[in-house]
Amino acid sequence: MGFEQPTLRQSEVAGTSVSYELLTQDGPCYDRAVAILAESFYSAEPLTGASGVTRASVEEFFAMLCPQMCDNGLSVVAVTEAGDVAGVFIANDFATPPPPATEAFVQANPEWGNIFAILDAVEEFMTQNCVPGGPKSVATPGIVCHQWCMAVAPEFGGRGIGGGLARAVISNAAGRGFVCSFAEATGAFSAKLLCRAGMDVREKWPYAEWAPEGVESPPFAAIQAPHDATRLLTVRHVE
Repeated sequence: MGFEQPTLRQSEVAGTSVSYELLTQDGPCYDRAVAILAESFYSAEPLTGASGVTRASVEEFFAMLCPQMCDNGLSVVAVTEAGDVAGVFIANDFATPPPPATEAFVQANPEWGNIFAILDAVEEFMTQNCVPGGPKSVATPGIVCHQWCMAVAPEFGGRGIGGGLARAVISNAAGRGFVCSFAEATGAFSAKLLCRAGMDVREKWPYAEWAPEGVESPPFAAIQAPHDATRLLTVRHVE
């Protein structure tokens, strides 16, 4: 099922006129959006930095993930009047199965194991405690929107674009009839930004304490402040 492109949301952000548009795989913004995500999550993401992942594996991850995030009426790119991609926020229906190549990616990149483990812990808690209708409703399409990843191009940082992206994705999910949305905020700045956009912190997994089952030492204990935990944030769209 395709989605019609909505009337573009436009805002003046720190002197930069920005439009928030739906992300499409065949659109002019796709390649640059994927590159911004990969660069941000290699250079500035607490979990990838602590896990020693390679740039090549981060690029491979987003090349695998992003096609599934397109053309769904949820993911958004911020585009300036000049046509520059200022930022991107990808999201999808939580009932959508992972990309087919996910298992092979995990096997080929074991350094990602702890990252997936903590995200799995967050999603299990969300499934059991935060979804109206209980765990059975999670597998139903159109119930839960999963806000995956957001990144702003370095040259457009500090202009409020991240907040605009978050509000646009939340608005898209509500407009598509989703009951709720959730996000795993692995850094302090993203958690603060999502709270300002209207989401609430439901639980957190402190880096100084959390370890996968069967592992004695917390694998993310060396992450420096202010990034102290992965936080689950949620917002209800339908009461």
